[in-house]
Amino acid sequence: AARGDAEESNLRTATHECMNAFISNGPLTAETEDVMRKLLGAFVQRLTQTYTMPPAQAERQADVQSLIAGSIHMLVSRLDSLDQPTADVVMTQLLTIMNSTYSSVQEEALMAIGGTASALEADFAPYVQKVTAVLLESLARGEETQVCSEAVGAVGDVARSVEADVFRPTSELVMGALVTLLESPAVDRSLRPAC
Repeated sequence: AARGDAEESNLRTATHECMNAFISNGPLTAETEDVMRKLLGAFVQRLTQTYTMPPAQAERQADVQSLIAGSIHMLVSRLDSLDQPTADVVMTQLLTIMNSTYSSVQEEALMAIGGTASALEADFAPYVQKVTAVLLESLARGEETQVCSEAVGAVGDVARSVEADVFRPTSELVMGALVTLLESPAVDRSLRPAC
């Protein structure tokens, strides 16, 4: 996906879609799990490299970050576990790209954060505070339906993954944001529960 002609004929997108299909549908053996762990490291490194792209390439940067975050989501969802150093690097990168002004990047990052929470389960506890801040920001943006929808999904993933006493200190803030979201007349109907 880093080839000079990656922009042509959606080559970069097709490459990531192909890898994601392999990741989600391929057999999970010790050998493929090892390959997936190496691939996760490569994606995190590539994501870090996107930060140095010139401002004139902001749209390309957003496309690349979205694709990489989507692949990271697939990998963390498929792997049986993540060690803490790997999880630290993954979460640092995902929280960093949440600063993007492109909603496509934020959507993919939120899905990957939710996938990481599900993969780590109780070991996700060290990230709850920082993630909650990102989730609250995303939930406050009800006019951006997809970002908000992914934030709602990530809230569920985080809440299911960690112990109740870990999530409890932030749960009141999150619940308040969800209630505000439901009460807002500007919010798309797809974000409201069917009654």
